[in-house]
Amino acid sequence: MTEITTAETWSAGSECRRHWRAYVAACVAALLLSVLTVTSTPRTYAGWVTIADENIETDLMVGLSNVQAWLRGTLHLNQGIKNHEVYVHHITSQSFAEEMSHVQIEGYDCDWAHYLREHHRVPWWENVLGLTDLSDPSQTISLIESSITAYANSVNNTVKIQVTDQDPVVAAMLADSVRARLEQFIVGQRQLLAIDYYQRKIQAHEIARQGFEEAQQHYADYTDSHQDLTTGKESVEEKALQKEYDDAFQTYNQTSLKVHRARALIGKVNSPFAVLKNPTVNYEPVSPHFFGYLLTYLALSLIFTTWVILFMRKYREKKGGEA
Repeated sequence: MTEITTAETWSAGSECRRHWRAYVAACVAALLLSVLTVTSTPRTYAGWVTIADENIETDLMVGLSNVQAWLRGTLHLNQGIKNHEVYVHHITSQSFAEEMSHVQIEGYDCDWAHYLREHHRVPWWENVLGLTDLSDPSQTISLIESSITAYANSVNNTVKIQVTDQDPVVAAMLADSVRARLEQFIVGQRQLLAIDYYQRKIQAHEIARQGFEEAQQHYADYTDSHQDLTTGKESVEEKALQKEYDDAFQTYNQTSLKVHRARALIGKVNSPFAVLKNPTVNYEPVSPHFFGYLLTYLALSLIFTTWVILFMRKYREKKGGEA
């Protein structure tokens, strides 16, 4: 008589429930590791400021026709960029971080780059692994770049600028410095646009002046040589030259007014945006987040524990089958 044996059946769920103590140990380890990480990570604070474009048109109307003035069909040098992503892109760029590295930190008698090298604390594991070396200028610039963030709100047409630092007072001061540097950048760009606009109007005015002088000379020459207008053809020609002269004078006069307007725009400096929320000192840290670390470590520990339990079960079955 042949003996028939059946393999023991099991499920992953029952196997995991059988080793519930391993999961408790994994949860305790995750909790302890989260506490260790949070206590050994320097706290980071945030200073932030909210700005919005100035949407009220206050441009000069000199040199504009009534229709142009009504339609605002002109170069809007003082109306705001309108695209808040431009602000965000500039603030978060590496070139802006390099510029901000030279900002003086009040109370520390040094710029931002030297302040980070002397006062910024890094977690102990970064020192052990050699991940952060603030004596390297490129890493200092990268840290400054990562400390500056900006968020554009297309619904409210606002931009929120945030700067993080381990000192809440310094974070607030740097947020205001970022706002000031952004304002300087926008005003400088508008000045360049205004100068380019002025030069183009000067060129157009010079062309109009030459056209006016030529039309004036043609009309004068014709009237001097045809003082006694006896034929209809000569009368028509004289009227055509008169109209050409009048049109050239009107164009010359309009371009002259536009040159005066463009010159006035160069010296006109308006605030490019309104500050909706001034930076304030916030003593509530934005990082590290205990629950964020706890959830991460819990997920990793539970996944690893489950893998070990199932792997050991398969391994024992394999060894038993070989025996």
